[in-house]
Amino acid sequence: ISVLYIGFGLGVIDSYFQGHEPANHTIIETHPHCLKFMRENGWYDKPNVRILEGRWQDFIGRFDVVYHDTFQEGYPGHLEIIRCIPRLLSGPKSRFSFFHG
Repeated sequence: ISVLYIGFGLGVIDSYFQGHEPANHTIIETHPHCLKFMRENGWYDKPNVRILEGRWQDFIGRFDVVYHDTFQEGYPGHLEIIRCIPRLLSGPKSRFSFFHG
């Protein structure tokens, strides 16, 4: 599978995804503390993991799974990604989910 996760946080869901050995695991993160955490915990060195530093809007692609953590974005940002979901998903069996904590 090909996974896109927007907003790494502590990487809980990413660790779950890694347990399923995705062919492509893309993580988009903007927060400097999260990026530091990812470097310190080896995420930049994991096979098939691609980390994109910046806003998700700058890295549009097509994925089998899109998972979004709404923490930093708030409602306006979440609504923006909801509107883009048809362009992000690769096909009818693709899935989208989000965490709102």
